[in-house]
Amino acid sequence: MDIGTSPEPDYAPSQREVQRWLGRCLLSLQQSERLLKALLHDSAMTAVHSGREGEGASAFEVRRPYDAERLRGMTLGGLVSAFFSDVVEETQAPRTERKEWGFSPHALSIQTRLALSLDAARRAGLEVSMRKQVALRNELVHHLSERFNLWSANGCADALEHLKTSYEQAESFRAELGSIGQMLLDVSQHAATIFQANPELLTAGRMNLANSSIVQALARCWQDCIPAGDGTVPLREIQALMCQRHPGETPEGYGRTSWPQLVHESGMFAIVRQDANGKRGLPRVRKVDADQIRVLR
Repeated sequence: MDIGTSPEPDYAPSQREVQRWLGRCLLSLQQSERLLKALLHDSAMTAVHSGREGEGASAFEVRRPYDAERLRGMTLGGLVSAFFSDVVEETQAPRTERKEWGFSPHALSIQTRLALSLDAARRAGLEVSMRKQVALRNELVHHLSERFNLWSANGCADALEHLKTSYEQAESFRAELGSIGQMLLDVSQHAATIFQANPELLTAGRMNLANSSIVQALARCWQDCIPAGDGTVPLREIQALMCQRHPGETPEGYGRTSWPQLVHESGMFAIVRQDANGKRGLPRVRKVDADQIRVLR
């Protein structure tokens, strides 16, 4: 007989089962926590254009009210509170005005927001379910060993029965949360399909420049400039006059990202980027007829 070892207590196998089921419960709740973080992360977004041309999607700076850094420090209880504060809406309740997050009136911005609309009864039921999971996690993490004697066979048996019931509850909640996430994902994909099929919707915020005040102001500034021999005026010269005389007239106010874009689409002027020798230089402005509008390279 090896006197260096002691016989395993009779509750040891049951205690290991308790540990195994506790791990399953916590993993299930952790998966729900990750789902909530993903829902909050994708629920709202603001993309602000830098104003630089030729960069495509990389010209947009994407901002989220629930970015990865903020979500990293949130508890399950905090995630649930944020979810009902910023994602879930009650259908019968009057809609309140929401403050635009990260929106700049001086830049081209795109904002999206996903919301889950529920009637009062369903909203209350979902919140009760979520709060139960918060309480369940806290109880399992902080109070399981206080509630059950895990150093006795009977205590482990009672704890094991409780954990199996808790696991069923956690998995049911995870499935419920997953269905909500899938529904919001379907809505997001449907919206993307609409924009892909109707690309003109992406420019719905762009104002028609014909007879606009900014083009009229450009024309007046042009008249006060002295064109070069090729009939062009430096764009920066016209910009300086516009900023001095008409500071409220900006390309962003008309859904454009830059002065070259606005001048090109003005219907009255064109951008010239090369001199008579074909050398590329700073952009210059040439006045042309409407049927001659094009970018001169």
